[in-house]
Amino acid sequence: MFRLPNEAIGALRDAVAAGRDQRERQQRQALAQAQRVPLIAIGTPASEDAFTAVNVVDKDLRFSAPEVTGVPVPFRSSIVRLALFKLIGSGVLAALTAAGSSEPFSRKSCALAAAVNAVAVCHYFLIWSLRLQTLTQYPFKEWVIGIRKKKRNVTQEVLENYKKAYIQEVAVDSLRHSDWAVTLVLLYLDLHALAEHVPNYDAPGPFLSSHVGAMFQVLIIIFGSITRFLCNNGRPGPGRDDGESPAPAPLWQRVVAALAFLAATACFVLPLVNLMNMVGRPWDLQGKPHDDAMIIWFVMILQIGYPVISLIEWAWVNVAKDLRDVYAEQPVRGKGQERSMPGDQFPPLLSLLKDLGYGSLDTLTKGGLALYVSLRAAR
Repeated sequence: MFRLPNEAIGALRDAVAAGRDQRERQQRQALAQAQRVPLIAIGTPASEDAFTAVNVVDKDLRFSAPEVTGVPVPFRSSIVRLALFKLIGSGVLAALTAAGSSEPFSRKSCALAAAVNAVAVCHYFLIWSLRLQTLTQYPFKEWVIGIRKKKRNVTQEVLENYKKAYIQEVAVDSLRHSDWAVTLVLLYLDLHALAEHVPNYDAPGPFLSSHVGAMFQVLIIIFGSITRFLCNNGRPGPGRDDGESPAPAPLWQRVVAALAFLAATACFVLPLVNLMNMVGRPWDLQGKPHDDAMIIWFVMILQIGYPVISLIEWAWVNVAKDLRDVYAEQPVRGKGQERSMPGDQFPPLLSLLKDLGYGSLDTLTKGGLALYVSLRAAR
């Protein structure tokens, strides 16, 4: 019987194995090319050839569809982490100053500032855990966007995870509102006490007591919660799978949302004007009274950013388009005919900007006041 030499059999086996490896490599490349999506539309860098810290991470070790939160998860969570540790630093400084000060007013002012920062730190830690996707306790683990496993199609992951991204946004906003319900009261009491130490006899004077002004801070959060949670910012109903636009919000829901927002704005403006009436114009003062009046104006004017962000959010979510039409490779409707964004979705870029905006405002107002009163007590 004819038999090939052992050397020929080995060479043939090696050739077959090399051909199989080449075919598998070509299949993997073709699959990766077929699943590649336009990265600019999703929100990631335009070129994966750039050796950034994100792009060089193995795809199997990346979080699933980080684009639903605007940017990759590690960077997104670092925004909240930065605000968290800045508040920790200013809060610890205020607490230590309150403990070591011999002046009653400085102890009171620094203690209030430390309490504000402590409450904010507790809430920011929970927000950080949500943004970092590390809340694994039931039922929160159902909201977590995990590490990629077998799925490589980023577009499909966006469509599958947008509901998780939405419920995370609701959870983060609920934490922000519970934070503000406590910290705004303490912050106003601290500012009002500071304003009482500004001897500007040309100022109009207060028309609200400190306790009434603090009560208005609670009303701000109550009315703001009605707009944000009860009325969902007057947004349409949940998304539909039949290609039709979501059902519009009932008229009463939109009216109540608008009235509650106006009421919250009024409750914000009255204490703001009250404090400014107490201290008058800072440029008419000198020395420590000038500095006290300036920090009060600084904090209160910066706080205007909170209702501004809420107003931008309200307008944005009501003109945004359905993510299933924006990100789908084969959308139900063509370009320019996208459906309105349903009430169970949230714009990824807006979510990112809210973290940046609210984090900056919190560190500048709460942390800034704590830093000022601590340095003031050390003079």
